[in-house]
Amino acid sequence: MKSSQNHEFLLTFESGKQWIYNNMTNALTDLDGNNVVDNLEPGEFTDAEIAAPWNPIAKSNAPRTLKIQLGLKCNYSCAYCNQATQVGDEFHTNTDDAEDFINRLDTWLESEPQKIELWGGEPWLYWKKIKYLLPRLRERFPNAKFGMITNGSLLNQEIMDMIDEYDISITISHDGPGQYLRGPDPLVDDEKRAWIDQLVEKRQGNLCFNTVLTADNRDPNKVKNFFKKEFGPQAHSDFEGIVNDYSDGDVGLVREFCQEEYDELSQSILSGLYQGELMQTSYFGGRLVNFIEGIRSARPASSVGQKCGMDASHNIAVDLLGNAMTCQNTGAKGLHNIGNVYRGDVAIDTALHWSHREECKHCPVLHICAGSCMYLGGDNWSRSCNNEFYTGIPIFIAAMSELAEERLVSWQGNVVRPNYEIPKTNRIAITEVD
Repeated sequence: MKSSQNHEFLLTFESGKQWIYNNMTNALTDLDGNNVVDNLEPGEFTDAEIAAPWNPIAKSNAPRTLKIQLGLKCNYSCAYCNQATQVGDEFHTNTDDAEDFINRLDTWLESEPQKIELWGGEPWLYWKKIKYLLPRLRERFPNAKFGMITNGSLLNQEIMDMIDEYDISITISHDGPGQYLRGPDPLVDDEKRAWIDQLVEKRQGNLCFNTVLTADNRDPNKVKNFFKKEFGPQAHSDFEGIVNDYSDGDVGLVREFCQEEYDELSQSILSGLYQGELMQTSYFGGRLVNFIEGIRSARPASSVGQKCGMDASHNIAVDLLGNAMTCQNTGAKGLHNIGNVYRGDVAIDTALHWSHREECKHCPVLHICAGSCMYLGGDNWSRSCNNEFYTGIPIFIAAMSELAEERLVSWQGNVVRPNYEIPKTNRIAITEVD
């Protein structure tokens, strides 16, 4: 095999067949360099925007996704909250600010966004602002899709009516068997459960339960079974993803994975993909399909932006004062303020594109992970990178097995991992899953 500088990985399948995968070109070849992919149809791709503190990316005044941050207040205290370290860095706003925000939209927004998201904290804590904003946003942008993420604890008839009237896609953050990591469980409160049951029944296709996988809640198959048992097959559940590490001192603490738990995580994902249960999810099945499509279209790494997409010029997060921030989970008072839409100086200089990280450039799951969180650094990024790696590897294995029509049994290459030692117990290797 060629030098690791060529970003190549040797794949061995159960028959002994060997292929080479190049994570920069996304090419799959035999040992002689011949293409092995059926239905290879190279597409046309543009290079991703390469954000870095020394290379700010200006935000467009015609965003596809407009994320409106209402505030970071929440009635829950998730153990791993990615907003916890930002509380206090947000500007507090009121309905007068909401009115001013609506009146000034035409001064900076040049076209209708495809999607508008209202964010907290817990967004329904900002009822007065939402009640003012939604009808005016719908009048101004009749074709935009509305979306919100909530913990589902504050639903009532007035909120339900608003969800229906403005056709809001709702995501309920709930960790299934690991809900104790978030705090109270609205599913065991009879009144709250009744509203959620009604939402499940009325909003099929526009409602999803989203779970964050953690060291204490690391089996996605158990999570899927939890929601099936609670709501039946008509309820859609998916995954926000694997937890990233935003801890800072005593804030946002999350228990890190040990090696044994990483292996259990990877094996459970691989089992769920082979058996088909996780193929029904966007986070696992969707990423597997996208990875295969990227190989079949020869999508190069140069076209891959960051995981969340908030480094792109066409996505923007703002508060009601027009302040733009790195993403909707950050506050605009501190380091994550990237300008103000009314001044026209918004440019993201708080992100670091994956191409500036050696670990990403030498990783087989680059096209699956897309660089983890774009603004983390140090041990926070290293732990997050490890979490993403052990989540992405089973997707990689299952995708290559599908392309080869036989199981991938090993892969090797000089992978560059973060300079961070994972705690070890008894190692359990990924084994063949029937």
